[in-house]
Amino acid sequence: MTVSVDVEEEYGYEAEQPDELTIKVGDVIHNVITAEGSWWKVELNGKKGMFPDNFVKVTSCLNFCCCCRHKASGACHDSVLLH
Repeated sequence: MTVSVDVEEEYGYEAEQPDELTIKVGDVIHNVITAEGSWWKVELNGKKGMFPDNFVKVTSCLNFCCCCRHKASGACHDSVLLH
């Protein structure tokens, strides 16, 4: 199942492959497409790519019922630290 979420970058990530994105600490990224596995898809500054899900904190789930596999609480809009 894929879910669209907003996230905030907590650690910063430097792209290592052409299909990855460099993301800075504090970046807020909207409409991130979650996926099975540890890499999520996004378009940032006009570039599409992927980044590791364990570098970000989910700030909101955009679907009616957030079914993020990392969800730690019962409320859809709680912030969740991903590890």
